[in-house]
Amino acid sequence: MNNLLQLCQEEVDALHTAGNLTPHTIDQVKSKYLGKQSELSKQYQGMRDLAPDQRKDAGKQLNIVRQGLESIIKEAYILAEQTEINAELAQALDVTAKGRPLPEGSLHPLTHAYNEINKIFTQMGFSVVTGPEVEDAYHNFYALNFPENHPAITMHDTFHLTEEDRLLRTHTSTVQVHAMKKLQAPFRIATPGRVYRCDHDATHSPMFNQVECMVVSENCSFANVKWLLLKFCETYLGKELAYRFRPSFFPFTEPSAELDIKWGDQWMELAGCGMVHPNVLKEAGIDHNKYRGFAFGVGIDRLAMLKYNISDLRVLYENHVEFLKQFNASL
Repeated sequence: MNNLLQLCQEEVDALHTAGNLTPHTIDQVKSKYLGKQSELSKQYQGMRDLAPDQRKDAGKQLNIVRQGLESIIKEAYILAEQTEINAELAQALDVTAKGRPLPEGSLHPLTHAYNEINKIFTQMGFSVVTGPEVEDAYHNFYALNFPENHPAITMHDTFHLTEEDRLLRTHTSTVQVHAMKKLQAPFRIATPGRVYRCDHDATHSPMFNQVECMVVSENCSFANVKWLLLKFCETYLGKELAYRFRPSFFPFTEPSAELDIKWGDQWMELAGCGMVHPNVLKEAGIDHNKYRGFAFGVGIDRLAMLKYNISDLRVLYENHVEFLKQFNASL
């Protein structure tokens, strides 16, 4: 049987010398020497005609031959693979040629906005705080002085989940509720993050980004929130703004106002603000007779659109490469 090993090795060497050693030709050699119709297979079948004492020795010899054939075939496959690789490298690889540069990625414009906004508030002495996007009605509404019959609580305005009393937060004021219960007054926090509302058209998205700020101290005033909100907007947008504050209403602030800025030849609503309602402070366990607070909120998407001269909100979420690659690391 040892001649099988010799014949197999000679056949593999001949294929290699002729340049025909490929996975396909090795498959043929393997079938010839290890297949069902091979001489080795016939020898295994003939063992049933041997006496028991002869069968043990014959089986041992056949196993040695089979292992030897398998080793030759395995090495032939490795050699064939390496031969193919060398042939491809010889034809296609020029080690002196310059490599192809990989295209550089860039941060999304909203990521640029987040980074710059967080930097501005950090420099102003605020702590940046985040919180869960899935909330309950208490943190999203009732702790913020919303009455139980307020229209914002309905499914027309809010994404309610199948799990009882769970919803997608409609503002990052929920983070302020968590913070007020954990932090000791006085404090100042900024709460950027994604929020969700049932509102979808050319100028709105059901998911958008918002940053809110809250200051709680003994002597803050409405003048402080007006100055801080305007100074933040001018710092981010990089220029002085013509502005006006309009009286407004929010359940969680009193008095309340909205900031409009002159953009081009039109007035544009940009942010809401006001003094934190005493009921909100009381619900959070803060002494509303000693401390006062103010808060404001502004859409990060809208700020980014103004800063980068983007005319359509939807393009921020459509992932067009031609649009996104404009925002390189220099922004």
